[in-house]
Amino acid sequence: MTEPHVGRRQDARKADGLHLSPRHREKLAALLREHLPGVEVWVYGSRVNGRSHDGSDLDLVLRGPGLRAVPLEQLGDFTDAVRESTLPFLVEARDWTRLPARFHAEVERGYVVLQHAAADARPAADEWPAVTLGDCAVINDATYSPKEAWPFIHYLDTGNVTDNRIAAIRRLVPGTDTIPSRARRKVQPGDVVYSTVRPDQRHFGLLKDPPDNLLVSTAFAVIRGKAGVAHTDFLYWFLAQRHVVERLHTIAEHSVSAYPSIRPDDLARLEVRLPPLPEQRRIAHVLGTLDDKIALNRRLNATLEDMARTLFKSWFVDFDPVHAKAALERHAPSHHSPRPLSLSKGEGESARQGRSPQSGRWGVVRRGYPRHALTAARTLRRNRTDAEGLLWHYLRNEQLDGYRFRRQHPIGRYIVDFACPSRKVLIELDGGQHAEQTSRDEKRDAFLRARGYRVLRFWNTEVFENCFGVLQRVWETVAGDPPPQPPAPDGLAAATPPHPSTGSGAGGSDRKGTAAWTVERARAYLDGMDPEVAALFPDGFEDSEVGAIPAGWRIGRLADIAVAPRRGVDPTDLSNETPYIGLEHMPRRSIALAEWESAGKVVSNKTAFEQGEFLFGKLRPYFHKVGIAPVNGICSTDVIVITPKAAEWSNFVLALISSDEFIANMNQASTGTRMPRTSWDAMSHYRHCRPTKAAVRAFQNKTQPLLSRIIADIHKNRALSTICDTLLPKLLSGELRLRDAEKRMEGVV
Repeated sequence: MTEPHVGRRQDARKADGLHLSPRHREKLAALLREHLPGVEVWVYGSRVNGRSHDGSDLDLVLRGPGLRAVPLEQLGDFTDAVRESTLPFLVEARDWTRLPARFHAEVERGYVVLQHAAADARPAADEWPAVTLGDCAVINDATYSPKEAWPFIHYLDTGNVTDNRIAAIRRLVPGTDTIPSRARRKVQPGDVVYSTVRPDQRHFGLLKDPPDNLLVSTAFAVIRGKAGVAHTDFLYWFLAQRHVVERLHTIAEHSVSAYPSIRPDDLARLEVRLPPLPEQRRIAHVLGTLDDKIALNRRLNATLEDMARTLFKSWFVDFDPVHAKAALERHAPSHHSPRPLSLSKGEGESARQGRSPQSGRWGVVRRGYPRHALTAARTLRRNRTDAEGLLWHYLRNEQLDGYRFRRQHPIGRYIVDFACPSRKVLIELDGGQHAEQTSRDEKRDAFLRARGYRVLRFWNTEVFENCFGVLQRVWETVAGDPPPQPPAPDGLAAATPPHPSTGSGAGGSDRKGTAAWTVERARAYLDGMDPEVAALFPDGFEDSEVGAIPAGWRIGRLADIAVAPRRGVDPTDLSNETPYIGLEHMPRRSIALAEWESAGKVVSNKTAFEQGEFLFGKLRPYFHKVGIAPVNGICSTDVIVITPKAAEWSNFVLALISSDEFIANMNQASTGTRMPRTSWDAMSHYRHCRPTKAAVRAFQNKTQPLLSRIIADIHKNRALSTICDTLLPKLLSGELRLRDAEKRMEGVV
């Protein structure tokens, strides 16, 4: 590093007047070279003006090349490195471009240049050293021994991770569960796991936040960058490149194993061109940002799908609105039946209608809940955030170890996001706006704690990025020692929360199931519905040839509301860019068909489909491959194309053919032993309970925004994937500089 010199406005006599010992100066210079190469660094303040002592702060100002802003990721790395160093004083680094203009003149009155913005500070790509992966990474450094006797093991197999997407991690207890013999490789947070079997299947990923006691299969190579040499995330993206995967698969196909596989030594011999560590971090950050956005969209789509699927099951399989209204009808006084009550009516008029002053739309409301609180809670339930929807997916129906939670639960003058009343535990999810209203939240929490509640707060991003970690914390709290319970108010001691119960499926609901619907549960359910929608459901059941169904509904066949058009494909009408979807492109249990490939030269045996039509994998229907076509294209003959006869039945048909009941029926109706498959003939005869058109239209209106968002996110992810695939080889080869890549990403993420 060149010798520090004084800025033009600094007295020349202070050229050597920087109050910094040679030892600390050299340490700081090394950190600057590593984390801020090419950035001009000025020292200002007390260390320059002669008013400092040995423990004074060191004030730095950073001037990026061309006076561009220093990336926050790079600035954060430098700050962390300084904090972890042995420097005995605080270092404050500020970006010149982010300082107020009036502060520039203040700095320029007296500063010392500690590091120059040398034009060659960042080596060109052709100067990046070429090393082997074995030189810059550690491969398979730790193995588990049964002698360590872990009380439990989390296990990840090769088939459960693809392209950095982990599908499932099994939890096993030694002595109770069978521990696979391949569960041997230990991992650390941030490690890369890379399958050595059939590399072209892309079973690899980054373990950002692995659970405790995680072991992975010995069919994985566990890779970690050597400290100070290589960034592990950068190595992941190097190994994810298409040409690297193809090279490894070629090696695997020439192996002597029973199936294509590579050895750890084959990975170790790969040649990597390593840019400086800061650039490795920035490259990994750019690509990781794109990948994280894709993953977030997928998680949101899964939540939207679950919301639509849950609504269909509640309305048309379990018949919850009918059960609720039947329960109120059964318990209603003989002289009147429940009916909506106008909010404009006063207590006197309510009393004249035979209702108490606390009556709601479906009868007497729970004591202690003001009408305005219930109205606000219903509004919040209908307009829940994506984070609330994701967490509710795992809390509802007593899924968390049997504990019952309520959402948008009124307590005094507040409404909490989630509540477990039996354990007096509350959960609040906060968005970015809560960072600016901490005093209000503290006052709210104090009010709730004074009444014996324990309050857990999580950011929305925590739910998206570490949902199971959030659930673990919630479980630990509700499963811990309960808080002291105050005596129940008079008149409420006998009140017990209703036990959830469901019917037995489409066309098979048991009217005895209505008995499980208490008045409290029925009112709570109907209060969460729009009155106009609730009015579309009957308040009782009638017999049919398949059991009890809602009164006025009937039994029909799938063929009555949907068809399977058989469109042949003329190869001359296709281009190489025509989308092709096969069974391999259809994920299990997801209607979001986000993957497809170019058809190339198609000869025969393909079926055309149009955007918005439904695709059903008829081979091995238990794989549950059903989805909505996001584009026009062609598909394999192992896929049945289905389209509704009328637009208003569209979402009903999709939910029906993707329901567990329908899949189970098609699996039973399949023919063939080794390769069971169903047919449109079998599907078309499937009988289901046919609701009224008004109820179907209400379902269509409720779910169409969800499906439209899913389709939009599919195309966003395709665009993001294209950007990532384009940037990946260019960034890692040095063909594209980081600043150009960052410009391309502006406005995308």
